[in-house]
Amino acid sequence: MTGKLLVSGGTTVLELPVVRQKSRRVLLREDAPERNRSRPLRVARMLAMAHEIERLIAEGAFTDRADAARKLGFTRARISQLLDLTLLAPDLQERLLMMETTAGADPITEHKLRCVVAQASWQEQREAWASVMAKRPLCPGASRLAGTL
Repeated sequence: MTGKLLVSGGTTVLELPVVRQKSRRVLLREDAPERNRSRPLRVARMLAMAHEIERLIAEGAFTDRADAARKLGFTRARISQLLDLTLLAPDLQERLLMMETTAGADPITEHKLRCVVAQASWQEQREAWASVMAKRPLCPGASRLAGTL
């Protein structure tokens, strides 16, 4: 087992990788997983899945969205939500696919993107994207959309 031995003044500290398992025991293991590894956003994986579903529909593996929902075990509404991600402006899709996060909550979620996707033009989507990324409370036009739901 490897670790770091730190000596400062009269204090000696040994740093070792620690892994917590479901029990309350703490195990000292050399092969502790790295916690700071980056990963793609969850919404990026959803976007990739949406493009794959669209491709399968176009190739005839699924007859339509409802058939895709049945065969994949999703509701028709959820398939529509996923496929709506493909309506994002191409540059926004590229940004999503390139974004990564290290730990904790993703900086942007599929739920937050719904108001971006709801915008009619790509320019409006870019403005809504900027609003969501700046963590402003509402997307442009969200109050207008709220009245229609």
